[in-house]
Amino acid sequence: MKIMLKNKYNGQYRVVPLGYSFTFAIFGVFVPVIRRDWAFAALIAVISFLMGNFISTFSVVVFNIVLAFFYNKMYANSALLNGFQPQLQEDFDYLQKKGYKVFK
Repeated sequence: MKIMLKNKYNGQYRVVPLGYSFTFAIFGVFVPVIRRDWAFAALIAVISFLMGNFISTFSVVVFNIVLAFFYNKMYANSALLNGFQPQLQEDFDYLQKKGYKVFK
């Protein structure tokens, strides 16, 4: 499912997917970079670099697959905390039902 969010400060729109992130599972750190989620991109890049060098490349793949279960929720929460709000009442209701901190 995808929801449309609008920033109450600058009017910017953002489409936020919810649920499992297949794109993160496949492409890893490139997903936060494309979405301009810089803090999370830096964190994942450092963790992936350390895991790839000190453990194994396979561990990075497993890490991406596991983190894909949580990435979209973290991205949506970050957007909501940075002033983005749902545009439709059904999106607002869905986010509240799923436990997101939504303010109107």
